[in-house]
Parts: sequence; structure tokens; C-alpha cells
Amino acid sequence: MNRRWALIAVVLVFLGIAGCAQSPEDREQNNAVTERMEAVLAENPDVVRTRLTYQNNITAGKSLDASVGVGKGADLAPIAEETIKVIWTSELAPLRNVTVYVWDTTDDTRHDERRLNFEDAALTAELEGKYGPRPV
Repeated sequence: MNRRWALIAVVLVFLGIAGCAQSPEDREQNNAVTERMEAVLAENPDVVRTRLTYQNNITAGKSLDASVGVGKGADLAPIAEETIKVIWTSELAPLRNVTVYVWDTTDDTRHDERRLNFEDAALTAELEGKYGPRPV
């Protein structure tokens, strides 16, 4: 009897993990969206490096990490705000946790890091007021 329960538990865990994975189509679509966002951010002459990583799995559900490197002396705050705007107005979904990290590639002590929860009602209201509703 214990063996049967163990087998059932293993099957349920496997199904739970499999249910959290993105389909290949969703993964391809989300990769295309992050590539477009990287291209938009790279249009800023102060931006020298971008890397956006989206994950929607059991360990990092609905999360995006945006890393933006800027040139010497660039103003970090406006670039962080622009990064948030680009993410908010994108079609990337589902999306809950967002980390934006902007840093000076010539001085690692200069950085601006922001952690956002797009499911937080107060933040959602603030971002909708600035940029309008999310398209998805």
C-alpha cells in the first residue's frame, strides 16, 4: 500500500512540474518579445548592453530580469524608468515579478536596482497612470 501512495505522489509531483512549464510556442513568442524590448532599449545612446531574461517555471514563475548596462556617467534613473515603461507596455505575459538593474559598465558602484510586483494593486495603478494599461 505504501508503494502505491509513493507512486501516486511521484506522478502528482511530475504533473505539477510539467504544468508549470511553458509550451514551446509560448517560449518562442516570449523570447521574441524580450528580443524586441532589448532592441528598443538599445536605441538609447547611453545603453551599451542589454539582457532580458524571462522565466515561467516552478522555480521562477512569471518573472523577468532586465539587466541594462550604460556608458560612463549616464543618468541611471531615467534609463531604469524607460526600462520599466518598455516592460509594462510589452506583450510579455504572464508577468508578475520584475527586476530592473541598470549599472554603469565603467563603475560597478553606480547602479539602480528596482524590484516590482506587477500584481500589486498600488503599483499597477501607478504604472497605468504613467503608461496606460498593459496590452495583455
